[in-house]
Amino acid sequence: MRYVKLIAAYDDYDSSRLGLAVKGLDLNLDGIFVDRIGHGTAHDLLDHQNGVHNIGPVWDEMQALGGLWHNRGRDGDLGDDYRGFYTPAKRVAINFEQFIDDGMPEDLWQPGVSRMSQPHDYDEDFDEIIGYVSSYFINDEFRAAAKHNLRIGFNKARRRGHNLEQHMAIVNVVKHALAHDVHTAGQEFNLGYGNNLARITYA
Repeated sequence: MRYVKLIAAYDDYDSSRLGLAVKGLDLNLDGIFVDRIGHGTAHDLLDHQNGVHNIGPVWDEMQALGGLWHNRGRDGDLGDDYRGFYTPAKRVAINFEQFIDDGMPEDLWQPGVSRMSQPHDYDEDFDEIIGYVSSYFINDEFRAAAKHNLRIGFNKARRRGHNLEQHMAIVNVVKHALAHDVHTAGQEFNLGYGNNLARITYA
């Protein structure tokens, strides 16, 4: 198993309700919140491919959506409570629209890494996702960066080999800890995960 530390904390979204975050995640960044339902922790650990210290820039969020597509989306089940509202591709596209709520971001590309990527087995899926994003919001560079980062994130996730079962294993133990063990800000927990299993103990 791989082990990480979780810490109980509040965030600016809800200063009255504790949640959990992977230790090292910068909760001062816009759009970064503690996890109050379990899926956020699983997403940060399994879908994000570049470590919690890189969470925040748009290029990393795009790669995380590629990781999500490998781990869950390509099988048609994101594992959350919103099944049936939209297709997985449409719901991933909604995330892309959130990246550009305040205008075209400048951090579309991972610094120091080639902007070229090879054609991909899931390019048809990636084109469907990008096609759902309103053309009013995006330009050709955004489309190119989105497809590139989806490919890169998917490939990184494929090498790590995670899946929906591992995602749900983390969700379930985090939900249990939130319901029974999280009482004060600053509490720390050890989360172990691997082989489609997960467990939490007090640090």
